[in-house]
Amino acid sequence: MTSKQMVKDKLDMYERKGLFSRDSGIKRLVGNFMAKARHNLETTKVVYDLSESSVAKEALKISSSYAAYDWAIVSAYYAMYHAALGALASLGFKSEDHEATRTALLYYYVLEGSLESRYVTALEKARKLEEDYVQKLYKAKRTRQIAQYSVEGEFSRVEAKSLVEDALGFVNRISELLK
Repeated sequence: MTSKQMVKDKLDMYERKGLFSRDSGIKRLVGNFMAKARHNLETTKVVYDLSESSVAKEALKISSSYAAYDWAIVSAYYAMYHAALGALASLGFKSEDHEATRTALLYYYVLEGSLESRYVTALEKARKLEEDYVQKLYKAKRTRQIAQYSVEGEFSRVEAKSLVEDALGFVNRISELLK
């Protein structure tokens, strides 16, 4: 189990470094973050589906061996990341770092459980974000880093498919929270 104080201390460290801060003006961008998340989900689907379809490859006159599962993973991660930024923005927080974003999401949505009244008011129907969604974001980041920067390994269709499904569930859950 994660200690709430440990997570808060880590979040405070990100704040001291200027990587996480309160910014009430960012609330106006929640819709933009979610639109970006949805855009990234569509990109994920296009890249994944293209990798699967010999008919589409032929129509686009690209190699029949073309498979961009690595980019499906990268765009799926960014769909989740932008949704997380949107969730934090709805609370009036700005994050400049992937790990700070994950830590803040864990702290404010998972460990806080029921949010303070000022957050409940801001979110209207705020609900607790299940910890597995935060863990999926963390896993997606690790997988995205490997997919994006590694030149040694191939990314399987199974890994990409799993992450595409995780991203869809994650973005949909954040959207529910922000209604």
